[in-house]
Amino acid sequence: MPYNSLSLKFSISQTTASFVELKVIISIPSETTAFVLPSSYSFNLPAFPNKQVVCVTEYASSSTNRQIGCTGVGALTTGVVYYVGWKMFFPYDNYYPPVNCSKFGLLTVYTTTTIGSSSYAYYLGRGDSFLSYLKSSAQFVVMGRNSSYINYMTTFPSVNLVVITSDFQ
Repeated sequence: MPYNSLSLKFSISQTTASFVELKVIISIPSETTAFVLPSSYSFNLPAFPNKQVVCVTEYASSSTNRQIGCTGVGALTTGVVYYVGWKMFFPYDNYYPPVNCSKFGLLTVYTTTTIGSSSYAYYLGRGDSFLSYLKSSAQFVVMGRNSSYINYMTTFPSVNLVVITSDFQ
C-alpha cells in the first residue's frame, strides 16, 4: 500500500505559559477509507512536565471530522518552528464522492484544564452508589437530587461539569 508522507510546520506569535498543558489538533478530512498509519507520527512538540506527547487519529471513521490530536504538549515558544508528521493512505483506485478538504491541515491549539482541589466540579446524572461514595469523602459536598443546584452553579464565574453520557441514555 502506498502511503503519503505529510508534515505540518507551524510557529506561534506568543510564547504560551509553562504551567498550562496544551492539545494540538490538526484537521485531516478525507475519504472514508483513507487512514493514518498509527506508528507513523513524528513531531518536535515539547512535553508538558511529567507527561509525554502522544499523537493519535481522532474520529477516524468520519470523513469530515477526522483529525490528529496531540496531547501532553508543553509550552510553545516563539521563534521555534514546530512540526507534526504522519503517513496517510488515500484510496486513488476507487471513486468516492467529493469531500470538502478546504480545512485539511487546519491547526488548532487548545489549553487543557485540570480540575484541582480549589475548583468546583459538578457530577450530573450519577447513580446512588456514586453519590454515596462522594458523601463518604470530606473532599466533596453533595447537594442532593433537586434542581436548585443548577441555580446555585450560576453564581460562579466558571463551572467544570463532569458528565458521563451513558447516565443520560
